[in-house]
Amino acid sequence: MKLLKKNQIIIYVIVLMLITAGYLNFTTNTRRTKLRNKYANGF
Repeated sequence: MKLLKKNQIIIYVIVLMLITAGYLNFTTNTRRTKLRNKYANGF
């Protein structure tokens, strides 16, 4: 008896990729905003 079906594994991988992409997008935007604010305020 298989515990995980093929479709469940594919859905799990897709969800994991979406979570990773969202996290990377959030951290990149946060870093850019901090740098932008730092240089806009004259260091």
